[in-house]
Amino acid sequence: EAPIKYGTTILYSAFAVYGLRFRFGLESLHISKLETIYMLGFIPLEVYKELIADYVLGQRFQFLSLMITSIYCAVGIFYVWLKFCWIAFIKEELIPVYKWLWRREQNRLKSKLIADNSEPWQKEFGKKGEGLRYIGGLDISTSLYDNGCACACFVILSYPELEIVHQETAAVVIDRPYIAGYLAFREAESLAALIARVRRTHPDIFPQIILIDGNGILHPQRFGLASHIGVLADVPTIGVAKNLHHMDDLVKYDDRSAKANRRALITDDGTVLGEAVCATSDAKNPVFVSIGHRITLDTAVAVVSRCSKYRVPEPTRLADQISRQLVRQWWDN
Repeated sequence: EAPIKYGTTILYSAFAVYGLRFRFGLESLHISKLETIYMLGFIPLEVYKELIADYVLGQRFQFLSLMITSIYCAVGIFYVWLKFCWIAFIKEELIPVYKWLWRREQNRLKSKLIADNSEPWQKEFGKKGEGLRYIGGLDISTSLYDNGCACACFVILSYPELEIVHQETAAVVIDRPYIAGYLAFREAESLAALIARVRRTHPDIFPQIILIDGNGILHPQRFGLASHIGVLADVPTIGVAKNLHHMDDLVKYDDRSAKANRRALITDDGTVLGEAVCATSDAKNPVFVSIGHRITLDTAVAVVSRCSKYRVPEPTRLADQISRQLVRQWWDN
């Protein structure tokens, strides 16, 4: 009986894990530490039931090991139902609590923001376009049918060739609610994990600057996704948004440059938050460039302009393209 039971359990578990990973393109299943500990708990439970119980309890309490197993399984089933109720009925009701906690964390990270050049190559890049060897692009795309299912993509391009030398992707399950002004708390953790993975596995081609599809300080709290990731990963980042974030105190366009392809985005009190940039002659609509972390606005605009073949700069354009393709393949097919 025991070989059949264990063999069937192992085969079913292997099939379930492989099937889920294959269907959704997952490198690993999204299992928490608590859930992992619970599943590993079956090993000592079975060892006790099969090898120890008879010697310790004898024939009088044979039912006890089965009762312990039933209780342990019941705990797991109860946990699954609690988690289901949390996701389906309770989580959305806690949005005010999320907002309060995220605002505190946002302010803590914002205190570490550096809106100045921090790397030697940045000082000369705006004038000569030299010193940059690798440039990164980050984006995350969600399913058309479920915005909790997504694909994160991190591409690394050589500069000035703008050719992909490496790409890193991951299927992502987003279980945090969307709250306006706090998008980073849904996406930043997954994107920062990709950065950490590349930094660990490919340090020789780790990019000197990362362009992120989103805003930096061009944000109601002056701390958008690009700034959030930059501070978390401690890397220079640039926010490159395709759409302008609504802010009550923002003057949409204000000429700061003699060049028609650059227009400053300023607030009522004169603070420059970013620039609307048309980097190519055939671009009908601008992208909105802002400081992410450890870079100045002028350097950020220079980087975006020099790595653009179309309206959207190549790093974020390619990351968006790849992530969308994989979302269709993994989630929407």
